[in-house]
Amino acid sequence: MQKIIGSLTISLMLIAAPSSKAAGLPHSTYSIVTKLSNETPQDYKSDDVFNYYEGDEYGYNYHELKDPLEGFNRGIYAFNKTIDTVVLEPAARIYKTAVPLWGRDRVNSALNNLGEPVNLVNNVLQGKFEGAMTNLMRFLVNSTVGLFGLFDIASMKPDLQPAKASFNETLAHYCAEPGPYIVIPILGPSSGRGTIGLAFDAFADPFNYTYITNKDFVTARSLVRIVHNRHLHLKEVKDLRAIALDEYTMVKSVYSQKVVKNRCFKNN
Repeated sequence: MQKIIGSLTISLMLIAAPSSKAAGLPHSTYSIVTKLSNETPQDYKSDDVFNYYEGDEYGYNYHELKDPLEGFNRGIYAFNKTIDTVVLEPAARIYKTAVPLWGRDRVNSALNNLGEPVNLVNNVLQGKFEGAMTNLMRFLVNSTVGLFGLFDIASMKPDLQPAKASFNETLAHYCAEPGPYIVIPILGPSSGRGTIGLAFDAFADPFNYTYITNKDFVTARSLVRIVHNRHLHLKEVKDLRAIALDEYTMVKSVYSQKVVKNRCFKNN
């Protein structure tokens, strides 16, 4: 049993990626992507949490991702939906009912704070040293004055606003194509580039290396992140499942619009 839990935990370590917005999509339809991608918005209480990439250097360039593994992907999607129906959705509803908004806000802040080291690494790799310094300062301030990240004190300063970055974005920054559509067990929809990005972000996360000595912390963080992210989109997921003629195809289409488009760094 411990081996099974350990394997699941290692898989859950891969969860990472900021939210984005696809122009022209209904809010309730688009938000399903963040649920299936297990993403944590910066401010989950906002009605505009899907605007994270709006105005950034990458922009949007919709095209349907190729799906050469559709048969396999559909099988994984069905598996993920079963896990969601039996485990994640009930857990998310209990979490939302049992934990008041103030407590969920603290969870959100703590999860974002624990992600700052990965943001820092990717901002450095993209040559965004100002963003990397912001990540460092945010982590130091929120981990101390903010009581281990429970309070986002850093955001009170205009020059310390969130500067999220993932390795998926880093690869896009250096012209890597998204690759084929992939559905990952537990984690949900991704792309070839996104899958590599998730693996690298897990490798770059220093807290994952505490698993050997403090596996309870790593496991708890992963599970809390999943349940917290799932509770954000209870209504959206319900709505999508009610209206979708082919749920798999709709999610793939929406995810394709979410993908950060391929673009070289600005000097090219």
